[in-house]
Amino acid sequence: MNNFQPILRAFDIEALSEDSAGVVIDVTDLFIKDIPSMTGLSAGLRTRFKVRRLDPDRTFIDEVKSFPINVNVRHTLTYEVTEPPSISWTGTISMQMFQSMILLPEEPMIARLADPRVGFSYMTNRLWLT
Repeated sequence: MNNFQPILRAFDIEALSEDSAGVVIDVTDLFIKDIPSMTGLSAGLRTRFKVRRLDPDRTFIDEVKSFPINVNVRHTLTYEVTEPPSISWTGTISMQMFQSMILLPEEPMIARLADPRVGFSYMTNRLWLT
């Protein structure tokens, strides 16, 4: 069994600090493009609502907050659908998502084993700088 999580995107480094300790990457596409593994819209819901596409004119970043070791992003996604769950005349569904990107510690953490007694699921996504 392969436990290696999928790589969702790779990003070019846009700028470096003078000492090369800090980097700038443009992650906008993570929040305004249709990336199924990062939305709350599962494959089952996509089928149920008959999702046609993400509407780029009604998809946007609402808020970004930066802290010393993390960045929080709230964004709105609007999808064109054939069978919306409510207000059918709109032909759309919208959802707000909240993502938090956290700096990992320099010393790797001890691995945590999956435990079926824990009542939530988790997913780790990797982003690569090139």
